[in-house]
This record gives sequence, C-alpha cells and structure tokens, in this order.
Amino acid sequence: MNWHNRYKAMKSALKLTNADISYIIGNTADSVKSTTQPNKDLPRFTDKNNIPSEQIEESKLVNQLVKDGNASIVERDVVGNYHFNGVTICDAYNALPRCVSYFGRFN
Repeated sequence: MNWHNRYKAMKSALKLTNADISYIIGNTADSVKSTTQPNKDLPRFTDKNNIPSEQIEESKLVNQLVKDGNASIVERDVVGNYHFNGVTICDAYNALPRCVSYFGRFN
C-alpha cells in the first residue's frame, strides 16, 4: 500500500475530510488536496519545448525569423530542432510590432 492509499485509509478511519485536516493544520482544503495527490510522471521540459518543423514552415513570420537568424521567439539547435527561446508571451507580443514593421504584415 503506497502513502496515498494509507492517507485515504487514515482519513476514512478517522472520518475526516480535507476541510477538517486543513482546519487542524492551518491550511486551505485545496492545499491539503493538492499536496496529498499521488505524484504524476510529468514530461521533462526538454521533451515539451519542441516545435515540429512542419509548424515552423507553416508560419510565415516564424519561418522568416528563423531564416534571418532572428532568435527573438524561436531558436534552432545544433541538431536542427526548434525550441521556444524562453521569452514570455508578453515579450513576444511586445516584439510583434517590430517584426511586422521589419517584415511587413503576414496573413
């Protein structure tokens, strides 16, 4: 029996809810629920931060940025894979007028 099942069994035996436990320990019921959920196997960032070449080719703006060596949004690594370079969506949005004025309007 793993820790999550033991925790659920303890709650059931003591007839406690997450709200009861949160009151006892001084947290919210949501925080108790989130900290007592079983661990999930999440993909590594390096597996998630990939953009298929087909999507790069479909976007006129990003395709042109890559061709011009502009890494303001997307970068190409040494093996040819494309990745977001870590800019926030706000940074990318703020850079958009400069891209449009440089490249013209893309449809």
